[in-house]
Amino acid sequence: MKTSIANHYDYVTNIWPFILGKHFHYGFYKDKSISLDNATDNLVLELSSLHEFGIDSKILDVGCGIGQPAIILHSNYNCKIWGISNSLSGVEIANKHIKDLGKEKEIIFEFGDSINNKLPDNFFDLAWIMEVTHLIKEKEGALLAVSKKLKTKGFLLLSDLCITLKFTLKEIFEYKNEIEVLHQTFGYSIIKSIDFYKETIYHIGHSIKTIKDISENVNPTIEAWRTNAIKNKDQIIKISNDHYYSLLLQSFDILNFFFKNNYLGYFLLYSQKNENAI
Repeated sequence: MKTSIANHYDYVTNIWPFILGKHFHYGFYKDKSISLDNATDNLVLELSSLHEFGIDSKILDVGCGIGQPAIILHSNYNCKIWGISNSLSGVEIANKHIKDLGKEKEIIFEFGDSINNKLPDNFFDLAWIMEVTHLIKEKEGALLAVSKKLKTKGFLLLSDLCITLKFTLKEIFEYKNEIEVLHQTFGYSIIKSIDFYKETIYHIGHSIKTIKDISENVNPTIEAWRTNAIKNKDQIIKISNDHYYSLLLQSFDILNFFFKNNYLGYFLLYSQKNENAI
């Protein structure tokens, strides 16, 4: 059964390229002068730089989106990649990309999620989880399921939004409308702290090798999205509607506020599966 997140991603798949560009994730800005597409490429490279890729590494890409990170990883490291997503439209676009590149044997995209898939256990050298976990309700169960797909001593690379300043009950009530706007725009999410991920990763039997806060490098992405949204207003409204476009513009202000007031941050995490992992 398709989840509400899957339905949301099927809805936005044809809208977001006009806003987010060729990647459905944030960018990494070494400086603010670079393009959004360069910045989103950079985020893939920044996360992948934490790992030493072996020849013919087998990678599981969880929440593969429309396939661009997998294409970059294969191009840079000559690895074989299996990508899974619970968005049928996203998988269709990802498969079109690799067909155009003639890479159907090296990169495989399939419909599925971290728990519901037919991929073998103890098979992959690395799990790649880019900007997915905030959308997953049962995060520990999902990370455990992904870990089981890894070989012993396999690795996990994760990047995502994290709460950096815990909301008080008063603030939760005060900002409930803003949070609902973000849910309607980007999909329902449950954003956790980096400490939550550290504890969860330890609990599933991994040792953490690196944690990196890149919030300042990521924050300029929001203004790049706003620029694209204004430039492509007519196309966005034609595919969606005036209401969704209004939510988009509100969401950029809200994200900027949460980032600049340290409620939200963006982190990279790199871990290795222990021999006695669950």
